[in-house]
This record gives sequence, C-alpha cells and structure tokens, in this order.
Amino acid sequence: MDLSEAKDFTKGTVKFPDMQKAIIEISFNTSIQDTNVFAEIAHQSIFNDEKEVVFDYNSLFNVTSVEYDWYDIAWIVKMTCVSNKTNKEHPYVNTLREMFVQNHSPSVGFGIIMAHGFDKRQQAIRYFDQMLLNLPHHHVDVPDISQQRAILYQEKGEHALALQDYERALEIRRQRIQENLLGISSLNDNIGRLHSAKSDFQASLNSYQVSMSTYEELYGTEKDHITKAKVNESIGLTYYRSGNTSKALEYLAHTQLLYKQLLPEKHLLQIELLGHMGAIHEAMGNLTLAEKFFRRQLNWSETVLPVDHPLIITFLDSIYRIHLRMSQTSNVIKIFTGHLEK
Repeated sequence: MDLSEAKDFTKGTVKFPDMQKAIIEISFNTSIQDTNVFAEIAHQSIFNDEKEVVFDYNSLFNVTSVEYDWYDIAWIVKMTCVSNKTNKEHPYVNTLREMFVQNHSPSVGFGIIMAHGFDKRQQAIRYFDQMLLNLPHHHVDVPDISQQRAILYQEKGEHALALQDYERALEIRRQRIQENLLGISSLNDNIGRLHSAKSDFQASLNSYQVSMSTYEELYGTEKDHITKAKVNESIGLTYYRSGNTSKALEYLAHTQLLYKQLLPEKHLLQIELLGHMGAIHEAMGNLTLAEKFFRRQLNWSETVLPVDHPLIITFLDSIYRIHLRMSQTSNVIKIFTGHLEK
C-alpha cells in the first residue's frame, strides 16, 4: 500500500475521542543478514489494489521519524527494518523484564499495563475489582491484585482505601512468607511511601527498614542490588521531608554510588537523584553546591531526553530558581539561550 492509499484509510472518524490516527511507513533492505522474516500477501488481500507485507512476530525496527501531518490530521511514523542482532539490550532492562514476569501473572500484568502503560487507571481499578470478586480468596494472585489496586488508590489520593488493600495483601503474604519475601518487601515500600505522603515519617522509615531487611535476606547484605538502592534513596528522601537534611544527604550520597555501579551511564534514576541532592543543598542554604547539582542534572538530561521533554523544563526551572536566589539573572539568560540553541 502506498502513502496516498494509507491516507485514504485515515479519513474516517476514530471510534473513541482519546484515539488518534497514525500511518506507519516501513522501509527494509532484503539483503540485510538476520533480518526479520516477511511475506508479500497481496494475492490474499481483501482489497485487490493493496500490496500487503506481513512481518514475523518479534520483528525489530528502528523508528527514524515521528511527525504530525496537520493536513491529513494523522501521525506519520517512519521505521526501518534492521537486523535482529542489532538489539543491544542493557542487562538492567532485561532484569526489569524478568522481574516483572516473575512477580506478576499475565492477568495481573494486563491490569498494570492498562493502568500505567495506557493511562486507564479507573478502568484498571474496575478490572481488579472484578478479579477480586471472581477469584477464590486463596488464589495466588489475590495479594498482588490487592497491592496493584492499592497503588492506584494511592495515586488518586484515596489513602484509606490504599492502606486497607496494602494491609490485606501484606497479611496474605505473611501467611505465605517463604514464597513471598519479594512481595512483602515491595508492599513495605508502598506503605513507606504512603506514610511519607501523610507526613508520618517515623512510620515511613520503619516500613523502609523492614523492606531493606527483607531485600537483604533475599540478595544478601554484601551484594548490591537496584531494589536495595531505591529503598536507600526512599529513606534519604523521607529524612529530607522530615527536616533531617544531613541524614538525607548521607543516604542519597550512598545511593549515588550504588546507581553508578548498577545502572547505565546517565540513567533517568541518576538524573532524578541529582535533583533531589540539589534540592537538599538548596534547603540547607548551600546555593553554589545546589546550582552544580541542578546544572549537571540539566546537562545529563539534554543528552538522553528530547529537547522538549517536560522534565527538561522542570530542570530548567530549578536552575532559574537557584540563580534568582543567588541574584545571578545574567547567568539565567545565558543558560536558557544555550538550551534553545540546541
């Protein structure tokens, strides 16, 4: 199918108001070794004028261009077929995928993707509601379903419902403790964040410490692990919110070392951590140090994020704020001009 025929297909109305039209244009070189398997099926097409090509499952493509066509009111996405061997996945990403598959059944995973991948949180809550109504109370998925629903309640600010689900899931996992250490750790993480949001900092720290102890039971006290590093960061941020800035910096500095060892260079978690450390130094009145952290956060983010990414705007705002406090408005203009020229 050529581009003009594809555009003809987009002229109808979309089924739902939150849907958008997209045309995906794929180019490929048949001489590439280890390329995706494809087949021309024009002779089997319903429409005689179409020239259809079917690609194999798990085919690999590079997205080369994404533009919005205001005339045809559709996204034009251009992709290139590449060799399957070009997929150099970082071990950290592979670990995340394996952990997701290990921790969630396909049914629960569907609800998680619905909520966080497609931003259908209310539909996901109803989905989890139905699962809890239809599954027997002893079903293996019940604690995970309760936990995922609690996360969604917490995001909506419905803390009482969230805590009720968290505690229900925690009680079930405690009864299955040998097989649910990882789930218990994750639940204590969630409860720690919830208590911190309610400004109950001691309860938050207690939950994080229980979580860390369980992770150490799983991964050992000497071996570093990304989940332990993230709990360490959460403890530091809880100390910061409670007003103990020196203790907060102690934990976050240790987290920074762990992230450097465990994550790819300039990972988003490292970039966000720089902002947390800058904010703490700003709260302590160490404006020069704070500016250095905020500046590094911006520089790193500009190398890994699109120039118009919302996070970059947030990071620019931090630099703007700190330079105003330092009465260095000329520097602000220079920084913003340099960013706009990129």
